[in-house]
Amino acid sequence: MDSDDKSSNEQQIVNNRALSSDFAKGLDAPATQPATAQQFEEVEKRMTSFERSTVCWTRVAVCVSILAAVFICAQWYEMHTSSADTRTLAEAAKKQADKAETISINVQKAADQMERSANAAEAALNTSIAAYQLDERAWIGISDAHIDPPIAGRPITARVGFKNSGKSLAKEVAGFRFLALSANPKLRQFPKSHCSEDKRIASWAIVWPQAEVTAYINGTVECDRPLVLSQADIARINTGSLFLFLYGTNTYRDMFPGTQLHKIEFCLRYSPDVKRFEACGNHNSAD
Repeated sequence: MDSDDKSSNEQQIVNNRALSSDFAKGLDAPATQPATAQQFEEVEKRMTSFERSTVCWTRVAVCVSILAAVFICAQWYEMHTSSADTRTLAEAAKKQADKAETISINVQKAADQMERSANAAEAALNTSIAAYQLDERAWIGISDAHIDPPIAGRPITARVGFKNSGKSLAKEVAGFRFLALSANPKLRQFPKSHCSEDKRIASWAIVWPQAEVTAYINGTVECDRPLVLSQADIARINTGSLFLFLYGTNTYRDMFPGTQLHKIEFCLRYSPDVKRFEACGNHNSAD
């Protein structure tokens, strides 16, 4: 029994020494790598070239994806910044448009004002021109009318004087004048002439300022037929039952171009009391 205990103790000593030796070897041995790194190395050793290229392309794809994500983020940022800039530009453009519209309205107002001013200036100029022409134009009117005392059986001859009282010449002066008998003291309308125009119209062409011209009248509307009174006609004229009229018109132009044709109309009635012509109550006008 003692021998068994001795053997047991010796075996225990041997085991302890073995453990100490293994522990010492363990302390002196280098540290082992993690299992995952070892596994990767073993896997890489066992990988084929195709598998390696697949892994490489996978890494490239991941890098490209990362770069694409960065690009998209940058683009989004640029778009966001550009949107803000666009909004700013739009607001600035609107302000410019409003300002341009205001300027356009002001320019239009100025143009309208200038047009009104131009129209007013033109109207004032035209008024001044018209006033000047009115003051300087020719004016033809009757200055005198005379008739010799009627004698039975003889043609009556009357004289009418016309004067240009204006400041400029009258041109294209023409007109007609006739004698007529009427039982009505008022000549309502001129009797229609049977003369042709070349015989009916008398012309002086030009009448200078302050000049006078005389027209001799002895004809009637029958043109070449003179007016001859009988004794009975003269008696009726003297008693107021028959009336002797001298009437006619004159037309002329002044020296200003483009002005209208001027016309005077006259009517005279013989008064036996004063032995001369007096103005009728109508058919006397001038422009």
